[in-house]
Amino acid sequence: MYGLPENIDLKFFEQQELLQICVGKNEVILNFTGHISVTIQSRFACSNSKPLSIANDELPLAAYPLLYFIGALVVKAEGDTDGTLRLTFSNTELLLVHDDDPNYESYVITRNGQTVIIV
Repeated sequence: MYGLPENIDLKFFEQQELLQICVGKNEVILNFTGHISVTIQSRFACSNSKPLSIANDELPLAAYPLLYFIGALVVKAEGDTDGTLRLTFSNTELLLVHDDDPNYESYVITRNGQTVIIV
């Protein structure tokens, strides 16, 4: 399936704190309170009081702007019809995780042992 499921409710992200960012050669893992994680294996874009920057660089350096998000709460979580995950944080930071390739996993959301794979 390409994109987010139409009926997905992302409100479980709201009021969860970003505790940890794990950076690997091919992925970034965001760990939140509430036993929630997002494994990103696609393009992402983020803002931190500056113009939105797209992380097209190679990992692990592309993950550097995400450090501004640690300790912030998610205040709004939305999914676009094209599969983009949009998380707005309490410190006015914005994270967009793109579903940019229908042939490969773009990102994985895990919550309390349940997994949603976005392909």
